[in-house]
Amino acid sequence: MSNSSAVSETDVIIIGGGATGAGIARDCARRGLRCLLLERHDIATGATGRNHGLLHSGARYAVTDGESARECIEENRILKRIAHHCIEPSNGLFITLPQDSLTYQQTFIAACQRAGINAEAIDPGEALRLEPAANPALIGAVKVPDGTVDPFRLTAANMLDAREHGAQILTYHQVIGLLRMGDRVNGVRVYDHKNRRQYEIRAEVVVNAAGIWGQQIAEYADLRVRMFPAKGALLILGHRINNMVINRCRKPADADILVPGDTISLIGTTSTHIDYDQIDNMAVTPQEVDILLREGALLAPTLAQTRILRAYAGVRPLVASDDDPSGRNVSRGIVLLDHAARDGLEGFITITGGKLMTYRLMAEWATDAVCKKLGVAPPVPPHRMRCPARASRQRKPFAAWWRCRRVFAARLSIDMAIAPARYRPATGWPTVWSVNAKR
Repeated sequence: MSNSSAVSETDVIIIGGGATGAGIARDCARRGLRCLLLERHDIATGATGRNHGLLHSGARYAVTDGESARECIEENRILKRIAHHCIEPSNGLFITLPQDSLTYQQTFIAACQRAGINAEAIDPGEALRLEPAANPALIGAVKVPDGTVDPFRLTAANMLDAREHGAQILTYHQVIGLLRMGDRVNGVRVYDHKNRRQYEIRAEVVVNAAGIWGQQIAEYADLRVRMFPAKGALLILGHRINNMVINRCRKPADADILVPGDTISLIGTTSTHIDYDQIDNMAVTPQEVDILLREGALLAPTLAQTRILRAYAGVRPLVASDDDPSGRNVSRGIVLLDHAARDGLEGFITITGGKLMTYRLMAEWATDAVCKKLGVAPPVPPHRMRCPARASRQRKPFAAWWRCRRVFAARLSIDMAIAPARYRPATGWPTVWSVNAKR
């Protein structure tokens, strides 16, 4: 890890060590900026490390959020090119069950086509040949270019590349205040958890990429960025039961995505609004587990006989909407706030919303905004910069995925809510990718 005592001034400070923060650090460093990333825990311990790991085609959002769908399919194609070692291009099926409407399937396909997503209707027999685990009662199916992505490896690869281009990465450093001089943010006050001390760091620009915690960061400058904490619970299954991503072809609802990942599968998610003060103290409930098991078995009946390794939950970093209590219909679009234009406070930018799938685009937008303030032009189009594969060594892309989740779940006190008879503890020493490991 970089020596924190040597850091007192830099061009840009990035708050948040998830995929977006890592992408911004990488992009800034490659553009020649002195940059420092601060993360209060370890990397990918927020929403980045608590999701499906789904490489979205955008099809899920095609009907309800066309803009997000178009962003997803474009990033899907880019990530397959620049981060292929983090991805399994499994493809996906959206299946229609007897209790669903085939009319919606036509609406779905038309929306995918408008968003530029290749959505191909196939007959039930072909769908079951491609994916034997799918419910044999299905009455319709659509094939889309979904896949899976290892969020831990993707974040670590961006961090490593950022560091190799001069960025400094400080984990276990919590931002506890913003420094101001008149109508300008000019740095941060941090707490070093390992050395138990506080100090200040100055910067020309501070980027708030803290996800759901971005609301707290903005409040340090007396600014209002109202987030919508939408909790999502998921289950990790004991082994891989499906080869393709299986979605339910209907409007987004609970437990309607089954995602394969190396030797395991994941079923999720739920969507429940929680109070903002609960975002650090979540527990998966027995009711959520029941929903995931019941609805998941409709996608793949074999799930009902599959052991469960772990339950975990994350909070989606959505920007609040007054007319949607569940958060299902809140846009997954990117929100970039230049607080100079919005609030009259220079030197401070917030990037939030979006998804793991659009982290690279979010990083590009944020870095463009930083460079505009500092008068720096991008030397290389970000979508052409490949992520380094060195972090993966010779391991398979998903070999450490559920092991990483096991570590983070324990670290963050994510409760088990599974009946003991269905739970089999994972064995073996967990593997976690860390940018702080010695080279």
